[in-house]
Formats: sequence, C-alpha cells, structure tokens
Amino acid sequence: SGFEYIQNCNEGKLFNDPKNFSKTEFPKISVIVPVYKCVNTLKPAIRSVQNQKMLDIEIILVNDNSQNETVNIMNELKKEDERIRIINNKQNMRTLYSRAIGVLISKGDYIANLDCDDLFFSDKIFNIAYNSSENKYYDVVSFNSISSRNDNDKNMYKDSFTNKKENNLIISQPELSCYPLLNNNTQVVKDIFVWGKIYKRLVYISALNKLTYNRYSTPMGWNEDFSQLFAIYSVAKSCKFIIAYGYYHKASYSSYSSIIANNEKNFADIFFNDIIFDLGKPFCKKYSAIRLIDLKGYRSIGSPEDKVKDLLFKLINKILNSKDIENEYKIKLRQAYLNIFPSLNAIYEEKRNISNISSLL
Repeated sequence: SGFEYIQNCNEGKLFNDPKNFSKTEFPKISVIVPVYKCVNTLKPAIRSVQNQKMLDIEIILVNDNSQNETVNIMNELKKEDERIRIINNKQNMRTLYSRAIGVLISKGDYIANLDCDDLFFSDKIFNIAYNSSENKYYDVVSFNSISSRNDNDKNMYKDSFTNKKENNLIISQPELSCYPLLNNNTQVVKDIFVWGKIYKRLVYISALNKLTYNRYSTPMGWNEDFSQLFAIYSVAKSCKFIIAYGYYHKASYSSYSSIIANNEKNFADIFFNDIIFDLGKPFCKKYSAIRLIDLKGYRSIGSPEDKVKDLLFKLINKILNSKDIENEYKIKLRQAYLNIFPSLNAIYEEKRNISNISSLL
C-alpha cells in the first residue's frame, strides 16, 4: 500500500478535499520543506503531506532562492491549501539554515522534516507517530524509512546504514542510530538522518539555540543532517521508535550533496566534529578526535581553503587542550596534521616544558 500511495502522489493525485484544508492556530505537526531545484519533485512531495489522514497540520515551504518555475509551483500549491506558508531566503542558504528558519516560525506541537525530492510513505504516518508520542510525552518519535536503490544503476544512492534489503530497496530502522547521546556506543553517531522522525517543536528550538545562530546560518550542503540532529539529541530527554514505514527517501549522485567539492565536504565534516566536541558527553568528545584523525586518512586535506583551515586549527587546539581526551589521541591528532600546521609541534613542546616545570615546583 505504501508503494501505491507514493505512486498516486507522484501522479499528482489529491485524495483529501481541499475544502477541509483549513489553517489552524495550533497544528499538531508542522512539516518543514526546504525548496531548491525540485521542479519535478516538489508537487509529489507536498501531495504526500496533503493526502495525510491528519488534517490539522501546517506545511512550511522554505524557498531557498529557487528559480521562477519552482516558485510558480509553490504559489499554485498555496492557492489550493491555506495550510501552506512560504518563507523566502534572500540568498541560497542551503538546507541547515532553511530547516532551522522553518522550525523557528512553526506553530505545531511536533516538527517533521521533508526533503523536496522525498515523500511520506503512508497516509497514516502522521497519526501513527503523533499518537505514539503518548500525549506529547516523547521528545522524538522515529519510524522506518525506505531508500530507493537499484543495483544496476551506479547513480542510485545506497544507504549508509543497511539493516535489510528487499526488492532493491533499503529499509532503514532508526533504532539502530537514534540514540547517539543516550547510548555509550559511539558508533551509532555516524549514521543519523534528520528525516523519518517527528520532534517536539520546543525541543527542536532549544537545540537550535544550543547550536547558535552562527552555526545554523552557515551554508551547508553536506553533513547538515548530522549537525542538526546531534544538537537535537543533546537536549532530548525521551525517544521512541515505532515499527511503521513512513518515509520514502530518494537520493542519487545528481543531488547537491553528492557533487560538492572536497574542500566543502572537509569543512562540513570538521564543522560536525566541532559540534560533537562542544555539545557531546565526554565519550563523544573522544569520538570527535577519532573522526578527525580518520578524516586525514581517507580524504585529501593537504591544502585546505582558509575557511577550512581556520576551523580545523581551532578544533585541533580545543582537543589538545581538553581534559576529556587521552594523550594517545592527542599525539595521533598532532602527528596527522603536523604537515598542515607545523606550529602544533612548538605548541606541544611548550606545553610539555611547562608541565615538566610545574611538576618540579
């Protein structure tokens, strides 16, 4: 029934009567949709929201400096559905900021994220997830997602956490990855996605405040999911996973995140590790050091741009000065980046001399 549902949405079919699309002051769920380069997919994505059995919702389209044809589609959708609100970014700010600005102006009890080329997989998922929150007790409710996959097409996206493969699709079960701060298994930190969940709006806003405007206003096209979701779980007190298929993720190497340059990917990875270090528990701080060491090993980071180099140097120094990081990781980190920052050696020797003098006094 899920595949039939998304097929109907892809064909633009609308099953709910638009007469029932009335704006409500206190919606149960606010759906945030960053809109950019999605002329062919935006209408099906919004149909998957409009066809939900739950009607007391709002749909916030954050126009990230899209072209006229996309803007026309947004305006057409708004004419038929007064629950739709359109926010216009003055310039292309990418997904991290667009989601954040949508959340900050939202009114729902809960927030659901939707990429403009994805769809919700069931017309009941809003009701199921919201009712599972048990009178708004849970800060986050997660459900299964399905990602498109085709072994014969090298351009099709392959999910980074694969629990089960059926009919060339990947079924993602978020309980494998939704507790990066509540569970001391740091490996789950690397496979987290901002979709396939509903979040209590006040918790989401608290997370954005903790993330700070300077961070969430940084244009990001890589790792933006990880960064925002890690901030959410740093303030969330209760999470629940339900076995229900609710999100259909379509991604390919033609998407923006797959074609950006290495320097931008480097910045985003360092940016995320900086967030882990600042917002995480001690075991997460150590994990940020491990990730940074690994980053040097698997990606070309020999001549970083100034923006990348500045953030990297600040983070390395934070780690080297941290009491939560064992010396073995500090030594490995210093060795990994010594060719980029020769001054790390002088800083290290100076600190060691000061430490030796202090021990003699």
